[in-house]
Amino acid sequence: DRYQRRVHGDLSWDDVRSVILKFGFEIKEERDIQCTYTSNKLSLMSQHYTAIFMYAVKVLEVPNH
Repeated sequence: DRYQRRVHGDLSWDDVRSVILKFGFEIKEERDIQCTYTSNKLSLMSQHYTAIFMYAVKVLEVPNH
């Protein structure tokens, strides 16, 4: 059954990055961004996480003439 072959769990950035490169993309920029998930000013409590910002371009193969 095709639904039983699904992978469960989170992929690491290294895993995602290697797939991006494998499919012929070039990563032009990659950096961490600090983000707020939630906050409550009354209790002075907040949750933060680090996200990865990146952009990539597809490398076009030029045939040899």
